[in-house]
Amino acid sequence: MLATPGHAHLRDAARALGIRTDALRRQIHHLEHTVGAALLHTDDQEHLMLTPHGEHLAHTLLPILDLLDRTRNPGRTPS
Repeated sequence: MLATPGHAHLRDAARALGIRTDALRRQIHHLEHTVGAALLHTDDQEHLMLTPHGEHLAHTLLPILDLLDRTRNPGRTPS
């Protein structure tokens, strides 16, 4: 979900992530079902963007993901 904003299509985001489009679609659908809200929408320029719920989830998850990354890579400087 966090890698999709700015891409024109899920297939572009999936390609950038090195995964299949249907796998990314399933992951996002599962997240949306879990939180009970849409997390992505398309902006005026036809690019994928986070909804307000997606922004809130991203804001909540980024520090956790950063902590997990630092745990796996102890010498890395925090982002």
